[in-house]
Amino acid sequence: MSEWSKKIGEYGEEVTEKFLEIIGWIHPEKGLDIDCSDPQKHKLASSKSDRKKHGLDFLHYQTSPFFDHTLDIHCISSKYKAEKYPSSPINDFKNHLIDLATTMECFEKSNELKEIKKDLGGRARKVRISGILIWLHSNKSGREYDDLLEEVSKIQLPSDVKFKHPIYLVDNKQANFIYSCHQFMKLNYPNQKISYFYQKTGNNNTATTERFFSGCQLPVNLITSGIYIFKAEDTSIQKNSLCFITNTPFSKDNLDKIIGLAHDISQDLSSNITIAFEDYNALYNKNDVSKALLGFSDDSFTKKITITNINQNGAG
Repeated sequence: MSEWSKKIGEYGEEVTEKFLEIIGWIHPEKGLDIDCSDPQKHKLASSKSDRKKHGLDFLHYQTSPFFDHTLDIHCISSKYKAEKYPSSPINDFKNHLIDLATTMECFEKSNELKEIKKDLGGRARKVRISGILIWLHSNKSGREYDDLLEEVSKIQLPSDVKFKHPIYLVDNKQANFIYSCHQFMKLNYPNQKISYFYQKTGNNNTATTERFFSGCQLPVNLITSGIYIFKAEDTSIQKNSLCFITNTPFSKDNLDKIIGLAHDISQDLSSNITIAFEDYNALYNKNDVSKALLGFSDDSFTKKITITNINQNGAG
């Protein structure tokens, strides 16, 4: 059983808020009631009367690190149960998606959004709304599955529901990966400032004058990513490290791609580069590592690189 699975059991109903804290989404608004703008269309199947409100578990917003003058707004639905995921989760998942999509549709026309825009005072020229469905369980029987996304990947969405905004699914597998990334960084870089590294996109040119752009909040675009880039700053000796942590299986091809990415974005900005896989085994994979490193002619770059397993200490 993973460490995150243990944490889910400890946190119980508060697990979603704890997860948001891990990714830097602190101080979210909680338990909002959004006025329904289409009462008949959004009427609940179990209700005889038209819909009046939509319940929203959490609302969070932050300045986008990837798009200039843009505010990212996160409409978050929390589905936590002690029981394991259903053996056939598609119907439940479809209902959760529809509920979140209709809530976002009404949020876009709500007083809550108008107040947010008013408070910004014109500082953001554009607002991007995203939905995040966080569906977690704390079953510890050992017979449960955690990869909910795989189970619902073939869902057919209803054509009569507007899915205008993106919706991201965070299941046990993804939450565990993100938690493991943070544990890895804490254990390997104690007493250092840890942050997410934000790559240049061509749309965030005025975000900072420095290329080494980072922050404590995980961008919503990356919440379901299979690779995270962290920056570790040791201010006592003015040393920066970049860490690339991935849940993709170890292979020479995958390692080549990450080394290429590290080469493109790090240049002279870091003293050390760590690449961590979930399944890396030094005994069996050392020759693939040597081949990958020998494929790069820049020895001054490759000598900075350490390959490790996410469950091991000593990378920094």
